[in-house]
Amino acid sequence: MTESPEELQRRIRTLVASLDDPTTTTESVTYSAWAGGNPTDEIRAVSWDAAAALQDAGSAAIAPLRERIRAPLSLETGRLIMKIFAAANTSDFAAIGAGDREAIRDFVERHEEDADHDVGRVARAASRGFAFDASFLGAVQGGRAPEAAAIAAAVLSDEALSRRAAGAMGLLESSPEAGEALANALVERTTVFADTAAAASLAAVGPVLTPETVQRLVALLADPSPRGELAMLVRAVSRHGAIAASAVPAILVLLAKSNEPLFIRDHELRAELQAALFRLGSITEGARAAIASGYLDVPHELLRILLGAHQDPTSLATAVTPRLRAALRSGDEGRAADAAIRARPFGLLAVSLVPDLLPLIDRRKSGRLLDAVCGVIGGLGEAARPAVGALVSILDDSSKALCAVEALGALGSVARDAEIELAVLLVEVRDRPSWAAFVRAIEQALERIRR
Repeated sequence: MTESPEELQRRIRTLVASLDDPTTTTESVTYSAWAGGNPTDEIRAVSWDAAAALQDAGSAAIAPLRERIRAPLSLETGRLIMKIFAAANTSDFAAIGAGDREAIRDFVERHEEDADHDVGRVARAASRGFAFDASFLGAVQGGRAPEAAAIAAAVLSDEALSRRAAGAMGLLESSPEAGEALANALVERTTVFADTAAAASLAAVGPVLTPETVQRLVALLADPSPRGELAMLVRAVSRHGAIAASAVPAILVLLAKSNEPLFIRDHELRAELQAALFRLGSITEGARAAIASGYLDVPHELLRILLGAHQDPTSLATAVTPRLRAALRSGDEGRAADAAIRARPFGLLAVSLVPDLLPLIDRRKSGRLLDAVCGVIGGLGEAARPAVGALVSILDDSSKALCAVEALGALGSVARDAEIELAVLLVEVRDRPSWAAFVRAIEQALERIRR
């Protein structure tokens, strides 16, 4: 759940105050380290938690820090404040008042060459951040977007400033220079410390990339290893319309992988991938052709997503039916079951497959194949009337009858000829306690048939 600005303010205030606690003094750090603990790591974790909170909250989160900026600062508290502002995006940093800047600069000047490596490093990074802000914002406010993009691009490989620069580029909407710089940085991994910010800014800049650059980014999507910026990268690529159609195969692979442990069931990535498919499927014929090709290979749970993304079910059904028919006729029960499962989402659009499905309704077939075939048949309405007799013929096989009962029920009045057989079967099994679910399925089937 996203925290409100007020909650974030309270959290940052608590984090800042925690560094004035006696347990974080130099003496206690030394003692705890000797005793086996490491409060320094805790201080570092607190620092970056606060930095992340500031980025989430924007300028509203700065308020509680003003109480500490002007007060005498311990090195630990100074380290925290420097890390917060060094990590903040330009848009957040710009909200700091002139008095706050003066207090921060004073700290920087006092500690920029500090012997304490950590504090000195952070102070120097903040100093460079001030210089970057001044030049970048000056170019933006002066309407010189290409110059601003060049200023940010020049520091994208700087560990201390890369995240700040990458985030700042998101302000340069419709800037080809910013788009190309961000794309190049992502491809060359020069923003290894700020890839997610770079990808988010690339998505914000808009569809400004050349076809060649888009293809370089598509190649990144084909990288099987999980990357933190994938969700934003998918969004950025998919905004480029027809020239991004070649991304569909990679998007389908990622969509299949997004629920695997390697990706920690990344729901944000999954949502972005689905949105990209719908975005591309609505505007490009090339994307729809790629979706049609992928329909025959993706995991079954993604079939309805692809059907929706294609946005022309009739055309999709026409495109894949020949291969589904070949699989149903192959004699390979595994292939036939897979084809039936892939045909089911089409509903009535799969009526042309009835002649290929009928021979598979046979008690000698595997339960998996019968389940798949019955699932398709039940959605074909009047066209499936010839299958009623075959479905009835397997009702006396207790291990396979359930799928036939459900298919007959789904056909409703079309399966009127099966009413007597179902009624007799109901009498036979009604008093068997362990068959309650089967009994209920028969009762529901009869209700639908008699309507």
